[in-house]
Amino acid sequence: MDIDSMSEAEAREVLYHTLARPHQGVCRTLKRLGGIWRQRIHVLDGDKFLCLDNFSARNDECLVYSFGVNDDWSFEDIVASMNCTVFMYDHTVSPPRTRRKNIHFTKKGISTSPSPDMDTLENYIRTNNHTNRGIRYLKVDVEGMELQTLPQWIEDGVLSNVEQIGMELHLTPLHNKDEFLFLLEAVIDLYLLGFRLISFEANVEAG
Repeated sequence: MDIDSMSEAEAREVLYHTLARPHQGVCRTLKRLGGIWRQRIHVLDGDKFLCLDNFSARNDECLVYSFGVNDDWSFEDIVASMNCTVFMYDHTVSPPRTRRKNIHFTKKGISTSPSPDMDTLENYIRTNNHTNRGIRYLKVDVEGMELQTLPQWIEDGVLSNVEQIGMELHLTPLHNKDEFLFLLEAVIDLYLLGFRLISFEANVEAG
């Protein structure tokens, strides 16, 4: 695919066509986890898909990073009940009084550079002494910041130990500016790193 010769409009169409056609045969056991039922519009919001192929339930092997929690801890609670150790980050909410002992919450967010209430994925992994650990799942729902952090993660190589990514893409800013080439390039780079798209759903709650 030669994206150098594409216009932004062409990149937008290719991107949406790519996202709309997941590789159904890549994962044999695909499980939907978590989410909150939104009665007003009758949809499940915030759920994530997890491929259970070769998924280990050993606590010393199952490591999950989650960025963006808001009012929904359901996904994290479920994977924690599966004996995974979960590291959660959100600078907009405070942790509840009690949680499973294998859930670790930090009131900080994700960004491309450190600040008092933000830090980078690379720094979080280093601080937690997980540089040489495999990350079973990386959940990202950060209201648009993913558009800035994803290209950085690819460039820095921080995804080399990540097995699965569940990411909510907030694309309204791209439509406002008609900027899609960089995101299409990021998706291609993810494929080159060995990732495959196994699920895609439009966010009805966002409109």
